[in-house]
Amino acid sequence: IDLYHVKNNAQYPQIVAGVGDPAWGQLIGPGYMRGAAINSWVGGANSKTVVIGTGPDSTYQNTHGWIFNPATGELWAGSYDSNDDPFPKP
Repeated sequence: IDLYHVKNNAQYPQIVAGVGDPAWGQLIGPGYMRGAAINSWVGGANSKTVVIGTGPDSTYQNTHGWIFNPATGELWAGSYDSNDDPFPKP
């Protein structure tokens, strides 16, 4: 995301809520990512799901793998706290 930001005149990529490569938009392709990022801690079908939000999760969940804030360009792995530590699985 930072590399995209620098290469594109301080614009963040258009990451959108959704599943797989389409959600990652402009980050999929040469010079960036080969495919959607996988959050193995969440696992399953939702490990490639992106939601839009303003901060990291507050507890373990398995509904999404990633949280993106389009206003700030911040990206958090789902089911991780603000210190990038995973929440215990129930």
